[in-house]
Amino acid sequence: MKEKKTNLLLGAGPSHLFYHAFVLALIITTVMVLMWTILLSFQRMPTHDLNQLPSFYTFLLITISGIATMVFGISFGSAIFGLWLKCGSNHLYFYRVAGVDSDDYKALRKYLEELNFVSEKSDFFSRNNLSIYLKTDDATWILMLRPRAWNPNLKLNQELQEVAWHIQKFVEKF
Repeated sequence: MKEKKTNLLLGAGPSHLFYHAFVLALIITTVMVLMWTILLSFQRMPTHDLNQLPSFYTFLLITISGIATMVFGISFGSAIFGLWLKCGSNHLYFYRVAGVDSDDYKALRKYLEELNFVSEKSDFFSRNNLSIYLKTDDATWILMLRPRAWNPNLKLNQELQEVAWHIQKFVEKF
């Protein structure tokens, strides 16, 4: 008796835009906070009266917090807008299909060659701007389809979706 397969076609979609924007905003904010902390420390550090150190650190904390909040907000908004313009509102960064049968795995490898994917390693296939990583564990396999480099555009997105739907339909036949 065959186990029930779990075939999932998953894409990161617009939520991935927020993830990349968040990481980019954190990097920019960290650099800006570091620069402003150094600048303010050199400019206002009390050198003669150590009793002013607590008020200096309070000033530094409030100033850097305000700067960090503004920089993070501007960076996050700009990154969302820039990534949305570059990727479109429905860009999908990867697709994942999983299965449990080793016969399906062998048939899928043959089907990938029919789709003009070239096997560079035993578990890695590539075609133009797309790459497929086919991971196998004890009784399961996972196919991960993604662009070769993170430079998404709408043409690549359409090619990625088309190939993913071909693979999904092929896997559903089993």
